[in-house]
Amino acid sequence: MAKRAWLKVETLGDRVFCVNYRHFGASLSAQEVGLQGNCIYFLRGDDKGLYVYNMERGTTTLHNPGHDLQDDVAPEMLMPAS
Repeated sequence: MAKRAWLKVETLGDRVFCVNYRHFGASLSAQEVGLQGNCIYFLRGDDKGLYVYNMERGTTTLHNPGHDLQDDVAPEMLMPAS
């Protein structure tokens, strides 16, 4: 790509995007990392939840890691080494 630009897409196929709200993004094979394909996984600041946007359905699901974890923690996304 000679120029960086946002592109609108209808599907990610077997890919997933993992996005940290501050400074991180990755495109991975869903099958290789054991996640549901055609989804965007993201975190929000001061929120312990993991959000999953399903491109096919157009819906977002919140995954709560547990009631024992405070709601205002700083989220971190850990990725497996490739």
